[in-house]
Amino acid sequence: MTLAEDVRAEIRTALHDTRTSQAELSRTLGLSTKHVSRVLTGKSALSFELAEAMMSALGRQMTVRVKVAAASRPQLREIVR
Repeated sequence: MTLAEDVRAEIRTALHDTRTSQAELSRTLGLSTKHVSRVLTGKSALSFELAEAMMSALGRQMTVRVKVAAASRPQLREIVR
């Protein structure tokens, strides 16, 4: 499962737990219901900002941790220089 799929699943769980419909979430965020549906099904991209807004609207906090693998660090240093 990708990070985006995991986040989409968390949003769907939050919708279920809070008994909030996609239509209600759409109205809260000022988005179309169609767009929210497409985002949650993976047919449209899910940005970090939108995911955070959705979770916040559902009373949830989203935390993202980034871990860089040791093998990636030399490449990262090269890019940063």
